[in-house]
Amino acid sequence: MTQSTLLKTLILAFVALSVLATGCSKDPEPSAKAQPEKESTEATETKTKKTKASKKKLSPEGEGKSDKKERQAEALDKKKALEKPEAKPASPTVAENSDTKIKADKGPETNKPAAEKPVPTRESKETKRAVAVDIAPDVSAANQERPGPLRAQASAVPAPLNIDALIVQKDLKKALGISKGFVTLPLTGQEPSPTYNHRRLVPRGAGPVLGLSIQVWRDHTIADARRKYSGFLKSYPGASENRSVTNRTFFARSRYDENLYLGYFALRERTNVVLTCNASVCNAETLHKVALATKKRLPSFIKN
Repeated sequence: MTQSTLLKTLILAFVALSVLATGCSKDPEPSAKAQPEKESTEATETKTKKTKASKKKLSPEGEGKSDKKERQAEALDKKKALEKPEAKPASPTVAENSDTKIKADKGPETNKPAAEKPVPTRESKETKRAVAVDIAPDVSAANQERPGPLRAQASAVPAPLNIDALIVQKDLKKALGISKGFVTLPLTGQEPSPTYNHRRLVPRGAGPVLGLSIQVWRDHTIADARRKYSGFLKSYPGASENRSVTNRTFFARSRYDENLYLGYFALRERTNVVLTCNASVCNAETLHKVALATKKRLPSFIKN
């Protein structure tokens, strides 16, 4: 009995030892596994802390660099926009004329979309000057294409002195005793102007003669008119003064008595009248009558 019990105890002890041996061999495995897991978690935590710290340190500098890059990009965009050649606006006159022409051809506008407003852009002084030069309308070309009132006034020649009221053919027919009337012919010499005009009348059927010529000067001042009368006295050969028409009247003849001359100065009217008549048409008496007829018409002549 003792041997069997010993064997049993030995077997039990062996089993217990084997169990203990197996338990000891299995216990280190979870600890080994837990240690690397702990190490990995600690490594990840340290990495996250480092990244957070680096972000905290680098965040203001990175933001500053990004802002600086954005500002540089904006400056480059503005510089490129200024360097690009801008399209010059068309001349207002040409644009308006084209618009009106299109409207006239197409009729009234209906349901047209509103034109987009141009975005204002920065322009340099030189581009503004160039645009101003192009916009400026060409006034001389416009006047040449369509003559307006300003061009008509600039090109109009001043009207000559109107002497129609001073020379009435009815009076001249009566003074010269002519019933057939006169033919008006040109007179060479001084050209008509606002202060001078003339009329040459030849009786019908008189042939190639001078006829009767009437020259009239109306000056702006009495002094100018007086000086002119004094010049007539010196220029006509053998001129003699009298008061038969006005206080300042002269009479003269040509060298061979072909022509007769009578001139007078009307002080208040600032007017000088010189009559020249061919001897075959009139004599001194009839020429004097013609002078009186013209003097009688001076008031109506002044009104003109």
